[in-house]
Amino acid sequence: MHNKMEKNHSVHKNVEKKDVLQDAEKTETVAENGQFERNSGVKQESNVQIENDTIKNLQDKLAEEHDMHMRALATLDNLKKRVQREREEMRTSVISGFVEDLLPVLDHFELGLQSAAQDGTGNILAGFKMIFDQFKSILSDYSLVVIDPINQAFNPHEQDCVRREYSDSQPENTVLLVMRKGYKIRDHLIRPASVVVSTKQQAQEHE
Repeated sequence: MHNKMEKNHSVHKNVEKKDVLQDAEKTETVAENGQFERNSGVKQESNVQIENDTIKNLQDKLAEEHDMHMRALATLDNLKKRVQREREEMRTSVISGFVEDLLPVLDHFELGLQSAAQDGTGNILAGFKMIFDQFKSILSDYSLVVIDPINQAFNPHEQDCVRREYSDSQPENTVLLVMRKGYKIRDHLIRPASVVVSTKQQAQEHE
């Protein structure tokens, strides 16, 4: 009888021990599941952060490459403009030297026309005029511009004042007479015009 009671007691203790072990296993499993869920959440957040960082890095790289591309285009455009400008300046410089050498000939032709007109030699005058007009036409093809500022305001950037004369019919600093015409190619001055400029100084002295 006593042995039977001890056996029952031992069985009861084994059952309690088994229950305790099962409870411990369940607790450990729950803890492990919770830890797994926390680890999964952290891992997901880490993956999202990595994706966001990757996208941002790609966007930054794309913006940088776009900026470099635009800078390269701007540099190329500036280079083209500079080459074109230098080409025009060189062409103007070469033509200017050529035209400058021809200007005395042009002056002599014009003087010859004036003399022929005064002498009344019609045939000579017609011949001179034909040559003179042809010569001017050729020079105009090189963009030669004549500076003949008669009755215009004096411009010191394109004209040389050889003397001043009193005039009561023209405003102060008006070109009264062009002694020698000036010439330029586009905006490049080859030779300034030599002019006589009006003044009111004499009228002021008489007052």
